[in-house]
Amino acid sequence: RPVGWGAEGLMGGSSSRHQPWSWNGFVLRPEDSDLSALRNPSAPAPANLAEVKRWINFHQKVVRVGLLSLLALIVLVVVLTTMRQGGGVKGLAKPSSYTWAHAVNSKPELQVTLAPDSGYDAIEADIIFSERTQGPVMGHPPATDGDLSLQEFLETLVEQGFQGDTSAPNSNIVKLDFKSAKAFESSRGLINEFVAKTLTPGTLFLNADILQGPCDQPCPANFNPSEFLDQAAEVQGAVLSVGWTTGGDNCEYTEAMVDEMLRLLPDRAVTFPIKATCLKRSWGNLKKLLHKENHGLTLWWSQTKLNQDEIGWMYDTLESDPGLRDRTFYDILGFKEFLDSRKG
Repeated sequence: RPVGWGAEGLMGGSSSRHQPWSWNGFVLRPEDSDLSALRNPSAPAPANLAEVKRWINFHQKVVRVGLLSLLALIVLVVVLTTMRQGGGVKGLAKPSSYTWAHAVNSKPELQVTLAPDSGYDAIEADIIFSERTQGPVMGHPPATDGDLSLQEFLETLVEQGFQGDTSAPNSNIVKLDFKSAKAFESSRGLINEFVAKTLTPGTLFLNADILQGPCDQPCPANFNPSEFLDQAAEVQGAVLSVGWTTGGDNCEYTEAMVDEMLRLLPDRAVTFPIKATCLKRSWGNLKKLLHKENHGLTLWWSQTKLNQDEIGWMYDTLESDPGLRDRTFYDILGFKEFLDSRKG
């Protein structure tokens, strides 16, 4: 304990009446009842009690600012890390771990996909506008109608627990690929109802080809890009997935195409759908899409199984670099077999 901090010092004992006492480097003379002599021997002495209080308040503020700055830094690191997970999408599993069912556009295909032993945890489906029903149905051009409405499709996902399971959040992905602005606009009410029933934000992807891409002949997009981006932003918790039209054997995404897309985008998480067979030829231009931490890719291809060497190049290119790892979904026929062979 400090010298003089006892009965003799406090009660006026002669042994300590005229002796200064010290504590934690400060010196106090008993006769200085106003604390005017409270000082650190290595620092200038405060003039009075008010100055001491100001000194204490100042250092308390410094400590508070330091703690708040540290907390802000921790939050920033957590946010940036989270944005990187799931291809720039919060709340999802490792992107390469998903097994995709592509073009699930009919009742039989949907039932097969939702079978308990199917192994699918991501569904991609296309939506067109039916002139017959005057509403959105599942289908891919050149089809103009289908046997499964978007409403039935979404209700089935909820009923069978693929999405909207009331017992627990679920990270299964549903990617809706709208083939025209009319198809999307007629779907917005149904989408909002569906989102209200699901528990995990980030599991619904809203996809549209909003710009013309690599095609043998002109293949204009059926969207006003800015309108789609604005309308998609209104769907709470949905993930933006925007890309380019493709067609024929022309398979190069040019630098101009990439720059045009980046100029359009708001500062939000995006996954870019890229035709997988075009990735290698276009990689020099496409890698610019991943300069932002909250941008990712979705590689798609379902017409034929790609050979293992081609898939291997894609996987090694996108997963070996720590800056690119875990930012790409692989909706590619044969990808699961490739992963299994790597594990083996």
